[in-house]
Amino acid sequence: MNEHAMTTDAHAEHQGCDDDEPHAGGHHHRRGLMVLLPASHHHHHEDSGYPRIVFVGNPNVGKSTLFNALLGANATVMNAPGTTVLIEAGHLHHDGRMWDVVDTPGTASLDALSPDEQVAGEAAMGRAGNPLPDVIVDVFDATSPSKSLYLLSQLLDLGRPVVVAVTMLDLAERDHAAVDLDRLAEVLPHLSFVRVDAARVRAPMR
Repeated sequence: MNEHAMTTDAHAEHQGCDDDEPHAGGHHHRRGLMVLLPASHHHHHEDSGYPRIVFVGNPNVGKSTLFNALLGANATVMNAPGTTVLIEAGHLHHDGRMWDVVDTPGTASLDALSPDEQVAGEAAMGRAGNPLPDVIVDVFDATSPSKSLYLLSQLLDLGRPVVVAVTMLDLAERDHAAVDLDRLAEVLPHLSFVRVDAARVRAPMR
């Protein structure tokens, strides 16, 4: 993937809104899925030398769609450390550096009730052979805000930087249950809330 791929608008727009603009934190004008990535970082890991981004979210919220739009064919399927649970991971060139990016299995909680949930939690917490993440991308289901907020609260307790990618907004608005992102941004002013329509995200150009 070249740098042009990351500047391509990945069609992460929701009808009637600018889905690539964050709702809190530094207001920037980076396009498409680039808003999910930090502009710069100073921490490096001993295992790869690259900062690490971990995607976490409830099952069936479009998390893997976003991940695949960023990585495309550069992603590799592998076993999570010490398990038979499959995860996807790869390297992404962005902002003049390489990043490790990991997609975890869908989970409702960091309190694991299944092997898949255990793998997701360990990746987010940097346990069981996983490096500590530099950034967590929380994929937030707008149709199920109570479940999404519960997982988000647990992720925030980890003390790692979190970016919230809000999906399913079209379905939530259709059902007259739209999430008030402005209100969330007021309550959690240190977070960036990014509107994303995962169903319209496509793999970047190469």
